[in-house]
Amino acid sequence: MLQKIFYFFIFILFTVEHLAQEPIYKNFGVNDGLPSSEVYDLIQDKEGYIWFATDKGLSRFNGYEFENFNTNDGLTGNVVLRFYPQENGQIWGYSFHNKSLFYFNQPFSGFTPYKYNDVLNENIRKRSIIKSVYVDKENKLHVGGYAVNGELIINSEGKLETKHSDSSYFHASTSYKKYLILRKTETIPFFFTTLDTAAVEKDSVFIKHYKSARFMSQWMEDGKRGIIMKDSIVKIISKNNEDVIIKNKYSPIGIRVIDSSRFFVGYEFGGVKIIDKHGVVINEFLEDKSVTNFLIDRDGGYWFTTLDSGVYYIENPSMGVYTINNEEFLHINSLTKTNNNDLYIGYNNGTIAKLQRDRTSKLIDQPENNSHAIVEYDSILDKTYLFNYKGVRNVIGSQHILTGYILKFSEPTNGSVFGTSNFGFYVINENKYHSVFKTRHRIHDLAIRNKDTFASTPMGVFKLSKDSLISLSNQSSYYNYRTEDMDVDSNNTLYVASQGAGVIVNDGNGTYNISKKDGLNSDIVNEIYVENETSIWVCTNSGVNQIEFLRDSIAIRGISTNQGLPSNEIEDLEIINDTVWVGTKKGLCFFPKNQVIPKRIDGANLKIKEIFVNDQLRDITTNQDLTYRDNKIKIVLEGIYFANNEDVKYQYRLNDQLNWSTTKSRTINFSSLSPGKYLFEAKMCLSNQNCSKKIVAYPFTIQSPFWNKWWFTLLWLLGFGLLIYVFFKVRVLTYNKDITREFIRLMVKQLKRKEKHFSFREHGNEVRIRTHDILYIKSAGNYIDIYTETRTHTVRMNIGKFLLHVPDKLEYIRVHRSYIVRIDKITSKSKNEVCIEELKLPVSQSYLQNLKEIQF
Repeated sequence: MLQKIFYFFIFILFTVEHLAQEPIYKNFGVNDGLPSSEVYDLIQDKEGYIWFATDKGLSRFNGYEFENFNTNDGLTGNVVLRFYPQENGQIWGYSFHNKSLFYFNQPFSGFTPYKYNDVLNENIRKRSIIKSVYVDKENKLHVGGYAVNGELIINSEGKLETKHSDSSYFHASTSYKKYLILRKTETIPFFFTTLDTAAVEKDSVFIKHYKSARFMSQWMEDGKRGIIMKDSIVKIISKNNEDVIIKNKYSPIGIRVIDSSRFFVGYEFGGVKIIDKHGVVINEFLEDKSVTNFLIDRDGGYWFTTLDSGVYYIENPSMGVYTINNEEFLHINSLTKTNNNDLYIGYNNGTIAKLQRDRTSKLIDQPENNSHAIVEYDSILDKTYLFNYKGVRNVIGSQHILTGYILKFSEPTNGSVFGTSNFGFYVINENKYHSVFKTRHRIHDLAIRNKDTFASTPMGVFKLSKDSLISLSNQSSYYNYRTEDMDVDSNNTLYVASQGAGVIVNDGNGTYNISKKDGLNSDIVNEIYVENETSIWVCTNSGVNQIEFLRDSIAIRGISTNQGLPSNEIEDLEIINDTVWVGTKKGLCFFPKNQVIPKRIDGANLKIKEIFVNDQLRDITTNQDLTYRDNKIKIVLEGIYFANNEDVKYQYRLNDQLNWSTTKSRTINFSSLSPGKYLFEAKMCLSNQNCSKKIVAYPFTIQSPFWNKWWFTLLWLLGFGLLIYVFFKVRVLTYNKDITREFIRLMVKQLKRKEKHFSFREHGNEVRIRTHDILYIKSAGNYIDIYTETRTHTVRMNIGKFLLHVPDKLEYIRVHRSYIVRIDKITSKSKNEVCIEELKLPVSQSYLQNLKEIQF
């Protein structure tokens, strides 16, 4: 009895929370590439692809685009209702209209119709619906379903091995009991229906009587419980008959076991419920959608298929958006938490709300004009200060303190709170307006360290000295940046949020900054939250960062819209019981603190999808020897990684180069390769330090032209030597042996293959560099600067003459009157610029046509 009461209260708690919390969905439909918005089933294969079964064929998703298949590609029918993964690695599918089965292997190499579909059709009726498929170790096919009496077994030779009587099944009186049998196989769930339970094994569990075609069954992973969906109910069954019935006003249309303690139920027009093994609803999604199936992918993302709205995806299920009283107050201006772990929220439109520790909400004030709202809590005095169009007041008793306009409340210090303004700041203590300090500067925030008061302003950081503010720009150039917020930790370290220099830190020993180059999401910082003396949180215009100060280094982790935030513009942040609450310009969201732990990419799957040689698709498995004319190579990569896939980059190299090239494009181009042996290698990365261990490789050889073959050179030399011998024997050899020797030397020199080097004079010295090391050339009047991977050379030469002197001019392209770039060094391009690694070079209108030569 006590256990039931406990679960009842747990259910009520989760139901209340759901009213105010919503996850962040991505919706994929026909416009995104799905063949239909009516999706019945989904599965993730061993390579990481997610497959969708629809009424218009199958679709395979790699995180970037959908690849669709229908009867033209080998399917036995376009209406595919269900996937059935097997122990042998095959994935079977069921085509509804022609009652046929097919399968494909992993990795995918095409579809294969079941060899004995004719035998299958002979033994089921037109109204039958196959619902369960199992292939055993002897390659026997086991089939069960609606209007299929008993377990239909077809052996590997196409012979039926079970007694099967349709007449008794369909003409039986309604007094006959139809049984749904759930059998426990090794790993594959299997069930069937029958009129007779006499031959049912001991390991089976059965239930009596069902009416409609809507039934399905699976075992929980613990092997002790089964899940039955029949007619309008869902039931948790066990061998000890302690069944739990889960009722709902909506009809169930899909179930799936998640693990040993949870399962999914999808309802027609009733959304999704995640339910534990005791029948308690843990979570709910997609309230009014007809959800057919559910999947948790390898990266922890949630996928839902629906009957009319395509596919929904939640990248971070632990992250949610919280709305107050189901009203969408979006732009949050300020957050503060109390000692009781209540969260006060100030919105940009003047609304003030309170989210209590049990996550029930309460509106404190609603706006009458557009004045913003600010909230701040003094943990020492246990006082909560509010500001909006009504002025400054204390929550307790709504005591009015000040009518002046406040930009921000500073962190409480020594029993006082500072209210900053356009002309200085107010000092508030003991619920009273104490004094005002006027300046010629707009004050954004104040902080006190020891006995010094610091102010952040649009003109930088200042220090309060008697009755004036003194700029600290002479101490560090970082203090010249516009600053928005500042805080001091327990070690008296001062942290300053700047607009351009990231986080400015003064630890008493000096001043330094932490910026984007160190791993910060952005150098534009709006707010800093000091968690403790070793951890701070940074609110930027590109998401949230956590900075941990280690003994000899710092660790920076980040989260943004790519990981599920509703907006990258972060205004404020609070942490309550290891939950991070983030105020953004698009609402309040929350996530577990450990959500910012960097995700590893080692589980992702990377492969070479396509190879193009001279713009013609080439079979990757064929001979990799190319002719000298086949020197334009395009390699298309495919990295399957659903979480953070907007952050995925690709690193590649050719022939074991020490430095990897980085690009966000999945297409790698080599426009004009010289003859030789090559090894292309690539890997996936989320950052330069977070790359997969898996490296894909593609070796290939570009053969030399026949005139560069040794045998051709030998024959040519022999023939030419013979002619020279005859000529010189008759005319020259007898007159001048020196002339003969010099002539032969010149001819041999002409036969020698030219090396691809560029020679020039620099500072009186003859310099010779490999052209492959050149990145780009920049014009400087009568001189050009040649930028290589290691240094820069200045040469007296007009930029227009460079291409006349370089031996492989086809490797270069002019993008501006002042810039020539080497094509194979370009990592990305646009109409306005090209990028070489992190360097951006302009593209002028007159040379825009040249960019068509660069194919990504």
